[in-house]
Amino acid sequence: MSETLVCIHGMWSKPSVWDCFKQQMQDCGHVVHCPALPYHESLEAQQDVAIGEVSLQRYIDFVVEYVQGFEQPITLVGHSMGGMIAQAVAARVSLKQLILLNPAAPAGVLAFRPSVLRLFFFHLTKWGFWRKPIKLSWEEARWGIYNHVPEQDARRHYDDQVPESGRAAAEIAFWFLDKQGTSRVDFKSVTCPVLVIGAEHDRIVPASVCRSVAGRYPNASYYEIKGYGQWTLEGERS
Repeated sequence: MSETLVCIHGMWSKPSVWDCFKQQMQDCGHVVHCPALPYHESLEAQQDVAIGEVSLQRYIDFVVEYVQGFEQPITLVGHSMGGMIAQAVAARVSLKQLILLNPAAPAGVLAFRPSVLRLFFFHLTKWGFWRKPIKLSWEEARWGIYNHVPEQDARRHYDDQVPESGRAAAEIAFWFLDKQGTSRVDFKSVTCPVLVIGAEHDRIVPASVCRSVAGRYPNASYYEIKGYGQWTLEGERS
């Protein structure tokens, strides 16, 4: 049976990160939509906005409105930050199912692990980072996002990245300081089936975090991909 899927990308990304997944799903007869989060279409799209100050709520509201445009409940798929956004959307919109790939943790789930601290320490300890754009260096991205990805593919994806909002990063990482509760999810309001997928070698959203996310939903299943890091979006990795 054909399904309608809406795929939400993560930090620094564009819809093109779904190209391989989208093709595979279309080959199976499914209809796939991959919208760009606000200001993520290109560097040009960020020229007239202070991207560092954009709230995670702006992203969530955008996806809520996008999903509500479909006549029937759809399957919502989110990767990394897109997985956190998808959870917030699922608490507000009726979905057929929710699929979370390496999902960033919502408020209340402890996500700091040694690898996460190593990757983000320099960025999240700079005064005022919550008002500035954030972008990992090639070395940081290669270690933390594109580990277990061939060098050529990793470089291609890195070169296509756009800066991310420091405010959105702060609302996810330091949820306990966010009085607005931007990354908080009403887990009981998510009534559709939930599939959480983690990866054995993920350094930015470790598998233990993904398991904790799955544990918040009474109707969730968890699956862990061996031999992969954060980049579970295409191809086979060893």
